Amino acid sequence: MSQTGIQLASRFDALTSLLNCIKYYTEGKGEVLEKSVLTERKTINAKSVPDEVMYQKNIINDTLNRIIMIT
Repeated sequence: MSQTGIQLASRFDALTSLLNCIKYYTEGKGEVLEKSVLTERKTINAKSVPDEVMYQKNIINDTLNRIIMIT
């Protein structure tokens, strides 16, 4: 699971960067999404169970869908 954790961390970092880009465009909606992502983000490591990994992947997918709706 540690490799999966590294990949998810990279995706969250990219997602956070994307949210920073749209923050200025959306005047507030980006900030709400960013706070939501940072609140829900958990570290995935070798001891993580598949349900935790799926939960984190769902957060990424849900946020990307929201970004698509905003833009």
